[in-house]
Amino acid sequence: MLQGKDLDKGREAGGGLRNTLAISDIGHVAFVATTSGVMSTTTTTSTSTSTSSTSSTSTTSSTAILTTTSATSSSVTTSSVTTTSTSSTTTSTVTPPLLVTTGIFLCDPIACPLAPATAAVTRGQLDDAGNAFSSFSTPGVSTAGDLAFSSRVGSSGFHGSGVYIRRSGGDIETVALTGDPVPPPSPTAVFKKLTDPPAMSPSGKVTFRGRIKASASPRNRRGIFLAE
Repeated sequence: MLQGKDLDKGREAGGGLRNTLAISDIGHVAFVATTSGVMSTTTTTSTSTSTSSTSSTSTTSSTAILTTTSATSSSVTTSSVTTTSTSSTTTSTVTPPLLVTTGIFLCDPIACPLAPATAAVTRGQLDDAGNAFSSFSTPGVSTAGDLAFSSRVGSSGFHGSGVYIRRSGGDIETVALTGDPVPPPSPTAVFKKLTDPPAMSPSGKVTFRGRIKASASPRNRRGIFLAE
């Protein structure tokens, strides 16, 4: 473990989505992204036809000269009018994914890019202490497909940050959390802020940088830590 107050300040999670990727040595691709619904539009057209008939009657009278009889002939003419009306109805629907959220997504080297990346951890999901994730750093990824990341977290009465490992099987393990004791050497200290992106080796070792609060002066320090 390295520790010192003059370590450079790294970029913190929560300041916007990063556009960088983490790639394992066998091709896993991990990244932070926001999902949104996909809008699809369907147009339905209906056609109705109506026919109206009009009848007209004409009468022709003929009278024979010098006779006392008359003949009348009638003819009926029928005409038809066809009216066609067309109406269109446009319906917009949202197709999956319906959930709009931010998370860390993982692309399997065997399935991608034919299969889409899957959500490894998303905003609102809980860690093993019941804290909800709210933002994510750029992750690190191992050969086994494990992910290391930092996140701002919170629950009733607690708001802080932590470093986590999301195992390829789905379990999420807490590496360090705000308020946890810092490993020796002395003086005693606790983690204060853990929002910098951690690094993960191919074998799964995790290094991360964090701010700590020590019991002796100088109280506010920064350190680099190793979890293995």
